[in-house]
Amino acid sequence: MRARNAARKAWGVVGLRRLLARSEAPYRVELGSGHIRREGWVATDVWSHARYHMDATRPWPFPHGSVSHVYGDNMIEHVPLEGARALFRHAFRALRPGGRIRLVTPDARKCGEIYLRGGDQAAALAAAHRGAGTRMEHDVDLLRALLIEYEHDRGYAWDFESLSSELVAAGFEAIERCALEQSEDPVLRGLESRVLPIDRVAMLAIEAQRP
Repeated sequence: MRARNAARKAWGVVGLRRLLARSEAPYRVELGSGHIRREGWVATDVWSHARYHMDATRPWPFPHGSVSHVYGDNMIEHVPLEGARALFRHAFRALRPGGRIRLVTPDARKCGEIYLRGGDQAAALAAAHRGAGTRMEHDVDLLRALLIEYEHDRGYAWDFESLSSELVAAGFEAIERCALEQSEDPVLRGLESRVLPIDRVAMLAIEAQRP
C-alpha cells in the first residue's frame, strides 16, 4: 500500500509539472482540495489520489510571482505551526504583487464562545458534529472537536489574531476578516462549498495581500 501511495503521489507531482510546462501564468492555486476540481483553479493536495500533488509546506513548483490567488478551505488547521509558517512564506513568494490569499478554518475564539454560551447554538453545532460521525455527549466535546477530532491534533488551532499575525510576519498586508462566500475580489467569492450550513457559525475566513 505504501509503495502504491508513493507511486500515486509521484504521478501527481509529474502531473503538476506537466501542467505548468504547458500553461501560462498567472495561476490560481487551491490548497487541500482533494478531488474537487474548480474551473480556473489548479487544485493541489498532499492526498495520494490528488491529480496534482503538492506539499504546500515545501517549496512550491510555481515560479515566483506567477500566482494571482491562493485559496485553502479547512486545510490550514491540519498543518503544524512551523509548517503553516513555511506555507505562508512559499505562498508569498509564489504570489505576484497584489496577489491575494484566502484561508477558511475553524475559528477557535468563536468555538470557545459557543461552548461557553451553550444553549441552542451549541446544541446545533454538536448535532452537526454527530452527523459527521463524531462523538458528542457534552458541550465540552465541542472543544475536543476543534482541538483533537478530524486529525486536528496534528495541526494548529487558529483565530483571527493568530492567523493575521502570522500572515503579517510572512510579509502580507491588508489583512481582513470576510464573511463566508463574500470578498471584494470577485475571484474569491462563492468558494466555500465544502462548509456545512451549521459549521458556518464557527468558521473564520481571512484574506491578505502581497504588497
